[in-house]
Amino acid sequence: YGNLTNYRRILDVEGANPGDVAVCGPEARVEQQLRAFGSAGATDLLASIYPVGEDSAASIERTRQFLKTLVGRL
Repeated sequence: YGNLTNYRRILDVEGANPGDVAVCGPEARVEQQLRAFGSAGATDLLASIYPVGEDSAASIERTRQFLKTLVGRL
């Protein structure tokens, strides 16, 4: 993403790198990172889910279900 023109432009405006806005890790860490974005003023979230492990479908579904638990709580 750091090489995509529009994405790079936004990162440059904010003085950020792709790793600064990537959210990954165990559920507690993901929630913590999303809360930090909210505290910084973010009002919208677009989640692109990248599966891990051998069962991609299960990984994606687990992530979707987890994100749903955060709706209205962040």
